[in-house]
Amino acid sequence: YDSLMESNEVSLAVAPDISNFKKEVDKSYFEPSQHFIQNTEIAFNEKAIFVSRENDRPITATLSLSRGDSNYQNEMGLFWVDDEAGRVGDLLPSDPGYASVALSAERRLLAFSHGSQTVSTEIKGGSYIGSYLIQNSTTEDFLNNNPDNNLERQPLAFFNFKATNPDNFAHLQTTNNYDNSIDFVWEDLTGGGDQ
Repeated sequence: YDSLMESNEVSLAVAPDISNFKKEVDKSYFEPSQHFIQNTEIAFNEKAIFVSRENDRPITATLSLSRGDSNYQNEMGLFWVDDEAGRVGDLLPSDPGYASVALSAERRLLAFSHGSQTVSTEIKGGSYIGSYLIQNSTTEDFLNNNPDNNLERQPLAFFNFKATNPDNFAHLQTTNNYDNSIDFVWEDLTGGGDQ
């Protein structure tokens, strides 16, 4: 993670109205207490992000590229999961076939491709979401060419759930910020590269 050439930093901001986001910060929109270390400490996240149930209206989630220092043209994104453990249907992150089901069209929430600066979507309160990175490619390419996430094939998908990663490496570090945003710092090299 200390290598600037091999990491991607993306911020996820969750707010009820993105136009008012900087003016009105309300920590009730997600519950980081069990999922992220509070304040500015860094954590390895192995649980889904929970969007608070207190708000039944949709909440805007915005992914913004903070720093892109990778030589790869990665795609990063979010996907719906069914619970804190990251379950999709009957599959847990450690189960065979998880990656392709998690990244199916009906589960993908948004994707942030190489060259993008900001993407937004709405998330229903009470939802759980996971995050992923496609190494030097796109989600569609992954689903067409390596849906089993085989380490010997390309492209690879890395998830916030370490058990899903074909190299069994924790590729994501998160920081929970005071402004109702979370920084995602991805290591995009297989096995962590030179970290």
